[in-house]
Amino acid sequence: MSYGIHPAAREEYLDAIRWMTKHHYDVRALARFIDEIETGFVVIDNRAQELPEDPCGRPGWRFYGPTETFRYVIRFVEDIRGEPYIMAINAPQRRPGYWKNRRVRT
Repeated sequence: MSYGIHPAAREEYLDAIRWMTKHHYDVRALARFIDEIETGFVVIDNRAQELPEDPCGRPGWRFYGPTETFRYVIRFVEDIRGEPYIMAINAPQRRPGYWKNRRVRT
């Protein structure tokens, strides 16, 4: 694994899992959600340069998604080592651009 993940993006991921658990999502649905996000991480790690540029983000930002079932989008940039760094994992109803001021790891 060469990608990194911003602490706020990691928290978004965990918050989504907690929300689904609190709202009594079926265990299989929760497993599908985790699988879709983890698949996105693998795609980003292996094919970051092939993914589209983010029209909502800053220059250099790219995105994966929306995921098949849950419609989540994973937004990322390249860090100073040229490796993918995940900046946000958001559901479609989140306010556009809320992640833009996050700093990339150094």
